[in-house]
Amino acid sequence: MFKMRRSLRLLVLGQSLLFSLHSMAKATDHAAIPEVKMNEYIFTSANQFSQIQTFGATTCIVLILYNKKTKFAAMGHFSANANVHGTVKRIVSEFKRAQNQTADIQAEMYGGWRNSSEQIALDIRNSLKKEKIQLIKDSSLKYVGPDLSDPLMLLPTGDQDIDSNINVQFDLRSGRADSYDEMIPSNFVSTHFSGLDPKSGIMYRHEFSLNIP
Repeated sequence: MFKMRRSLRLLVLGQSLLFSLHSMAKATDHAAIPEVKMNEYIFTSANQFSQIQTFGATTCIVLILYNKKTKFAAMGHFSANANVHGTVKRIVSEFKRAQNQTADIQAEMYGGWRNSSEQIALDIRNSLKKEKIQLIKDSSLKYVGPDLSDPLMLLPTGDQDIDSNINVQFDLRSGRADSYDEMIPSNFVSTHFSGLDPKSGIMYRHEFSLNIP
């Protein structure tokens, strides 16, 4: 009887989560969109790619930096092992090299579970302040992560809406971030296995990032 109740509860929770994730998805996945792996970032422009995306940001945090005037953008998928400040500093330096200044760069944050991702989110916020980048939207830590010690609570709970998405697609033309369903393998995926520099911990640069001097 206990096993039956547990199975039924997990089935209901699973269907509820899948329906919620599906219903909140507004963007469409396709092979021409570069995908950013965990512990990796991409720097690009609307002239190179109109959209960029990453998926599975459960215990990770997604950071988007964007200049709506120049249409340059960066997306990073930060884990707890990443050198957050070193990576943010490097991304900001790429904006400076590409557009000769760092003015007008704005930041957004998505993803993460409230019982495991707080430190990553805090480190990103502090790094943005240090680099004098304005955080205009912080939609991280919207989910309450699962309590792994409770066998009946295997799925996260919390507000399941666009602001709590774990699959994030960003449109460089409009400056809009949306959720999406990860369904199609990208033609633009980095081939490296590990996303962190073994010495510095700084996240790797996506192989299809924009070439800048």
